[in-house]
Order: sequence, then structure tokens, then C-alpha cells
Amino acid sequence: MKPTKGRWNVRADAERTGICFYSPHATSLFDEMSPGGHGGAELVMFYLACAMSRQPRFVVHFLLKSLPVRRVDDCAVKVHVIEKSVARGEGPRFISVFTNAVRGVRPFLRTGARVYVLCGASVTLGYVALLRQVLRRKRVVFIVASDADAQGALLRESPAERRLFGIGIRLADAVLCQNLGQQEAIAAIYGRESGLLPNGMPMSAGPPFAERRHILWVASCQALKQPHVYLDLAEAMPEERFVMIMPPRKDDALFVEIAARAQGMANVGFIEGVHFREIQRYFDEAKVFVNTSTIEGYPNTFVQAMIGATPILSLNVDPNGILTEHGLGRCAGGDPDRLLADLREFVEDEQMRRSIGDAAFGYAREHHDLEHVSAQFMEAIQDVLA
Repeated sequence: MKPTKGRWNVRADAERTGICFYSPHATSLFDEMSPGGHGGAELVMFYLACAMSRQPRFVVHFLLKSLPVRRVDDCAVKVHVIEKSVARGEGPRFISVFTNAVRGVRPFLRTGARVYVLCGASVTLGYVALLRQVLRRKRVVFIVASDADAQGALLRESPAERRLFGIGIRLADAVLCQNLGQQEAIAAIYGRESGLLPNGMPMSAGPPFAERRHILWVASCQALKQPHVYLDLAEAMPEERFVMIMPPRKDDALFVEIAARAQGMANVGFIEGVHFREIQRYFDEAKVFVNTSTIEGYPNTFVQAMIGATPILSLNVDPNGILTEHGLGRCAGGDPDRLLADLREFVEDEQMRRSIGDAAFGYAREHHDLEHVSAQFMEAIQDVLA
């Protein structure tokens, strides 16, 4: 299906409910020409939108920062481009705030959708939630993308933006979290209840049968992902093959530093970007998947590792205790030496890796199959429309 390129279809079938997903940086998921540029939040929204577009009672819209050059997905999703906001300092403050508010909500209105779905901290949530107070038939659903969202750690540089985001959470018709810790934080900080929605992905009937070739790390280039810790592991285990997939983000200096170090190591394969349709094979062929982030929500990479029947070793993150309580891997509790020791043990014990990998695949089938997750999401949509 071709993008609308500025022409908005506001005449939806009277028997179909319009749902509008807002995820500006998800263009690469629709675009055959783009290998990366998205994160976990964008992937969550993309899969949910595609799943909902296959339901006959819904018409699904998706708002993007830029339209795909060559669309490759097979989803019945109508894609639209959002309007550029005015940067701080461009004209009087009150004018830029008003202009951004108008530009923030206008694309939603043009789709004719009744339900707006947003994921990740942004001022747009505040704008849209306030709009919903005026247009009472509209509904707003917010999906928490990271523990930092729930803890109020994002948008800290601007008190006004932080307040708008807080208003958005409080006024949203539904807030959906990835883990129990996020639910507790939302209740404590924003004083509201929230639901749980696992990350959903398409799954095969059984685990992959692939040769295990490497130790894998996949994340965007951000300081909180701590890519240098992963390279420290590779340096300590020169006999093993390490693969690092790290699309650039906003930190150009960090990307240059990490890329130069990785490319100078004989046992590290550094890959700048892989299209999401091709990346699963790297998980399928991994002996172990390693996460070194300081904070996450519920990483999609964990789900991809589970689908690949690959054990997970994490430095800090263990959402809902899945690694320790369900035996899908281990969490080092922030101790890099312990992470290294765990990695050595896992590499040397193939039988243990296989057993944990089978358990991980079974967990993914039970909790993260897109078919089941999208059904839960549809229930949440029906609840807010009731």
C-alpha cells in the first residue's frame, strides 16, 4: 500500500474504528531502503499496528517523521507524516509552545481516528491527552517504553515538557506497562493504575536449528547501553567470536569511539545496522545474548533471544525476574566480573545453553507470541471504547 503523501483519508467505514499509532522514528520498519534507526518502542508499535490492521473492525493509521522511500511491509496500515515542531528559541516562547501544540495534535485529527496510541515519553502525549479532554469521543492509550518513562527520568531538562508528559499520563484513558516495577512507579509518581502488556513478536512453531557461532550484543548507540562493557568481555575472551550490532543514535562521539575500538579487535565483528527483517538470524546463531544496559524496560532483544532459543546474560536488567526466576539466563547484579564469569561458564557448557535456550523459547511462546499479545491489546482498546 502506498503512503498518503499528505492526502488524508478521514472517511472511515462507519462500522470500523480508527486507531492512530504515533511513533515518529519507526520509518525504517516500513522502508526497504533503511537498515536501522528505530528502537524497541518503535518495534512494539509497528507489530501492534500490523496486527490490529488485520482485524476487520479497525482501520489503522501510523504517524511517522518521514515517509518510507520504498515500503516493504505487508500490513494494511495507512502511513502519514507528522509536522515539524518549532525549536526552542525560535521566536517568543508562548508562540512556539502554541505552535507546537497545534502541530502536535493536527496530524492525529486529520486521520479521523478515534483512538490514539503513543509509546515512550514525549510532550506529544500531553498535547493529545489535553485534546481528548475537549473532544470527549477520542481515547488515548499510552504504552510505557522504558523504566525511565515510569520513573520520570526523561525530559528532565525542561520542567514544562516534564509537566506536559505527566499531564498526559494522568489524563490518558489507559496506561500499559512492560513490567511490575513500571506499574509500581506509575502508581507512586502519577497516582494512577496501569495494565501490563508484554512485547509481542511473530513466532515460529519451534526453535531454530542453527549453528551457534558467536556471542551477541545488539543495542543503539547510547551511553546507558554501556557498549564498552561488552568490548571489555571480548577483550577478556579473545578465543571467542563476538558480534556487535550498534546503529548510531544521537551520540556521534560515542559511536566513533566504540566503532573504532571494535573494529580494532580481531575477535569482534562490528555491524552498524541490520534491517529488522534480517536481524533474527543473528540471535538464532548466538551462543549467548549479552545485555549491558544500566536501565531498560522490557527489551525486545530479550524476546528476540528467546525466539532464537538463546540464553540471556544481563549486567543489570532482569524485568519481572524472568532470567533468575524462570531460568532464561542470569543477571550479574551490576558486577562486570560476575558477568564475565557467567559468560565463561555458559560458553563452556553447551548442554546448559541448550536446556536454557529451550526454556527461553517456551517462555516466549507462552508470553510473547504476537497473536496472543495483540489479543490482549485489543481487549484494552475495547475497554477504553466501552
